[in-house]
Order: sequence, then C-alpha cells, then structure tokens
Amino acid sequence: MGFFQTYLNMNKYSVAVLTYNREELLKRCLTSILEQAIKPNEIIVIDQNSKNLLKKTITQLQRDNKTVTIKYIHMKLRNVSKGRNMAIKIASNDFILFTDDDCEVEKNWGKNAVRALSTHQLVLGNCTINKKQKSILAYIQHTLTDSYFSLFRFQTSKSFFQSYILDTKNCAINKKKVLKQNVLFNPQQPYIEDMDFSYQAYTKNIPIRYESKMLIAHTYKDNIFDVLKSQFKLGHNFQILDKRWEKNVRIKALKAYMFTKHEKRNSEITTSYKYIYLLFFFFRKLGYLFGTMKTLFIGT
Repeated sequence: MGFFQTYLNMNKYSVAVLTYNREELLKRCLTSILEQAIKPNEIIVIDQNSKNLLKKTITQLQRDNKTVTIKYIHMKLRNVSKGRNMAIKIASNDFILFTDDDCEVEKNWGKNAVRALSTHQLVLGNCTINKKQKSILAYIQHTLTDSYFSLFRFQTSKSFFQSYILDTKNCAINKKKVLKQNVLFNPQQPYIEDMDFSYQAYTKNIPIRYESKMLIAHTYKDNIFDVLKSQFKLGHNFQILDKRWEKNVRIKALKAYMFTKHEKRNSEITTSYKYIYLLFFFFRKLGYLFGTMKTLFIGT
C-alpha cells in the first residue's frame, strides 16, 4: 500500500484492548483511543472473564461515539494469547493495533502506527510512565522495562529503527500478511506471549519496526506484592518459553540484536536499583524453578 493510499485510509484500522477486572482503567484507555486525532473505525474489547460485566461501560461509550464500532467479547477463561488471536480473527481491518487496559494512547498514536504499517508487517511502539503515578516502585518498573526493551533496538537507516521483541501493550500488525506466514499468538504461552510471537517472526524473517512516535502512557502496579507476583509469573513463563524454543537458539537470536552501548546503559540503570532488581530477579528465578519442577513431576 502506497503512502497516499494509506493516508486516504488512515482510520481504516482496528484497536484491540484486553481487559480484566479494571473497569476504571479501561474507561481511561478507551477514552484516550476515542480522543485521537484520527480515530479508528473499530475497537475490539476482549474481556478476560472479569467478575463484573463491562457491557454497560461499552454501551455508554458506543452511544457517545457513533462513528466508531465498539465490539465487546466476554471470554469465559483467562488466556491472553487466545484473547489476542480472537481479536485478530474478528477484526474487520488488516491493520490491527494492540494495547492494554492499563494504558492511555497519545493523540497521534493511531496515525503514526498506520504510517509505520505502510512499510512493515509488525511495529513496536514507545512507552512512557503515566504522569499521574508518583511512586518510586512504578518508576523502577518502568525504568527496568524500558532498559530491557532498549537492548533489542537498532538503527537500520536514517528513518528506521528495528526491534527484536514486540511488546503487546503497544504494537501493531498487518493481519493479512502475518496470517499468510502462519504467525499467531501461542495459547500454550499464557504470559509474555509477545516474546513467543516475536520468536515466530524471527524464524520467518519478519522484521519488527520500532516507531518512537507511536506513544502510550502505561500505569504500572503500585503494590510490591502484585509486582513480585508478576515477576514470579514472568519466570514461570520464561521456563515455558524455553521448553518451546531451544535456549541456545533464543540466546543466539538475542545476541544478534544486542549492542555494547545498550548493554552499558542497561547495566548503569540496574546498578542504581540494585537491591530492588535483585528482589525481582529472585522471584523470577523462583517462578522458573516452579515451572521446571512442574514439568518434572506433572509433565506440563
């Protein structure tokens, strides 16, 4: 698709939002999407079995925004990969943008994503911390996450940066082209599903464009117990990932995209929060060990 044709079809894109038990955050997320300079013509909300049905909220937003079709799907199970695949299946547009209920998108988010998709099948966006968050815990989570993702970005030309890893709270795909190469989210990977998706793209030689102007603000967890629980889950899912992909292949792929300046920056950041980082690392290791023992004794 040429740039002129892309410009004429700027609003012909879908936004998929996964949500679970966070109605107020979801309202803020959807409101930010509906307040963009160029609104999508379709929003798909995948409810991962929230305790309270969110249909009333969706109905009200639909009533106030008649030019955008809002589809609400309530799943009876929690599986992020199945939720994202469902969004891909029912989306009426080829261009699909993903974000999560704890994110708010910048005014030109959709426009910049569509422009990037005019040249690439997969696009990774940029993330800042929600300005309303003042806690040091939120700041540390953002800093460590941002430093991790920066490891895998590199410049290919004056115009383009590429990434090795997608981040599903802010990414975009060309549905038609990605499905043609049989790349989908893996239901056996219930967490960090974006990394499994990224490995699939890597094996199919599908480049991921990094677009810094495709910007969101993320609201991080502000409770240390919730954060450590997430780190445990992260470790467990890395173990699942390593069962599917040979670890040496994964490391080889990572090294292909890592550069000294990024490693140095990451080292400087983690040193600043050494003890918090070690605590996170410890819980990730516990999660990985749990997954290993589960595989050993149960076989799954």
